[in-house]
Amino acid sequence: MNVLPILHPVLLGIYPALSLFAANPGEVFLDDVWRSLIGLMLVAGGWLWTCRRLLPNAHAAALLASATLVIGFSHRAIAAGLAGVGPLWIEEFAPGIAIGFGIVGWVGVLAKARRIQEGAGFTIVLNTVTIVLVALPAVQLARLPPARGRCSGP
Repeated sequence: MNVLPILHPVLLGIYPALSLFAANPGEVFLDDVWRSLIGLMLVAGGWLWTCRRLLPNAHAAALLASATLVIGFSHRAIAAGLAGVGPLWIEEFAPGIAIGFGIVGWVGVLAKARRIQEGAGFTIVLNTVTIVLVALPAVQLARLPPARGRCSGP
């Protein structure tokens, strides 16, 4: 029996730190990033484990975990996007509105995830997308001089 590995929650979890590392050559070093990478992997893995306890289907649990990570990482960008749009009160309540959108999105994904019977199609697509997403900063790091990837400490 073929078992499809569920990679996307962990890959989505490490993407922010890896992207920050690759986007700031000479300013951010491996010493600054490795703890974040490990911490984000643990958070993503722990949240995936929690979602797996909430939902009977592993693929649905992974979809919920990934959606939670995306909403969590992007709620500030949503709030910043609301600045200057519409009436003045929107700008004052932008963080709350963004969190509200996040909660509604999470509940929507949870409702959809509960109805997923198989879910392997979601996993194939999300694994592919996150592998490409993480490969982009990895390729940037690979193209930097060798001293860039070493620790800055003694």
